[in-house]
Amino acid sequence: MKKIFALLAVASAFTLANAQEEIAGVKYDDGIAKKWEFKFDGGYNNDFVSEDYDNGLLEGSEGWNANVGVGYNFTSNWFVGLNSGYWYRWAGVRSQRHGHVIPALLDVVYRWNLGTAEKWSVFLEGRGGYLFNLQEDFTFKGKEYEPGNYIYADAQAGVYYRIRRNIDLKFALGWGYGFDQTDDYTPAVTHNEHPFTAKVGMNFRGKPTTASRAELLEEAARLAAEAEAARLKAEEAARLLAEAEAKRAAEAAAEAARLAAEKAAAEKAAAELAARSAATNLVFFYNIRVTTIDAQDDAKLQELVNYVKNGKVNMIYIKGYADKGTGNPYVNRKYAKQRAENIKKTLINKYGIDAKMIECLSYGDTVQPYPENDKNRCATIFVEFE
Repeated sequence: MKKIFALLAVASAFTLANAQEEIAGVKYDDGIAKKWEFKFDGGYNNDFVSEDYDNGLLEGSEGWNANVGVGYNFTSNWFVGLNSGYWYRWAGVRSQRHGHVIPALLDVVYRWNLGTAEKWSVFLEGRGGYLFNLQEDFTFKGKEYEPGNYIYADAQAGVYYRIRRNIDLKFALGWGYGFDQTDDYTPAVTHNEHPFTAKVGMNFRGKPTTASRAELLEEAARLAAEAEAARLKAEEAARLLAEAEAKRAAEAAAEAARLAAEKAAAEKAAAELAARSAATNLVFFYNIRVTTIDAQDDAKLQELVNYVKNGKVNMIYIKGYADKGTGNPYVNRKYAKQRAENIKKTLINKYGIDAKMIECLSYGDTVQPYPENDKNRCATIFVEFE
């Protein structure tokens, strides 16, 4: 029996040396602490000692037992409770003295939880209390026996295997001791028993309120999946945003290009309009009593002719004027008309403009285009386009 205890001690020491309190952040003892626990087990016991009790009591007893218990896990390691049940002994005369027993025991358990996939624990259990003997008085070899009640204690070492988070399957080996059993006969004999015990059973606790390792791993996987989905959504949103930004940039660039083109076209049109206006809306100023144009004015006519030949012109209107500050209305009408007529002759004779496209108008001094008198000695050309 010493060898068995030595092997259990070595196994426990080895297991404790390799035990871990936590698996991936989840404690093995989650669901144990602060829980009530109900337990039952069945076992076998055998007192291997043979003794001579007054020439008749020649061998120890063996038997089976059934135990039920209830208690509280103050921590994940410490359990304290009460244990009872029914024990039956047979084999040998001793069984005639205490064949039927009901125990009333205080039960203390200390467990070490192992960090191996949230399944295993090793434990030490100590029980102590009173055994109530139900055996009736009997006579053996002419002697009267009155089986009595007695004090009992045992110590066990074993393992738990967690079937579920609140259900443990257990196996244990241990050693018991019955103190001072006295059989009522003359002469009286006082003896102790020390049986070897083995048992298997199950423990049940209240439903755990904490998440299991598997549940936490499942939750972690779910959160990881959600995080990955969120990351993909963020990437998609970033991609769509980038595409939208690129589209807006392209649209803005296209709009800027369009506006620039419109601006350039407008500037070009304005320049063309200004050029056309400069080429087709001409003013010629004269000195007193002068009706012919000089070389500088002739160059203006050359620009007008070039534009007329290259453009779509419907009519050319030449208007002659005179200033009120000199001459008289009769003379001024003559000068104004001559100024317009001389320009028309130059356009026809020198530059080959069709006479049907030219119309002369003379206003004399009845119309004064400018506030200054000297400027009103002038002729103007206005071009009508198709």
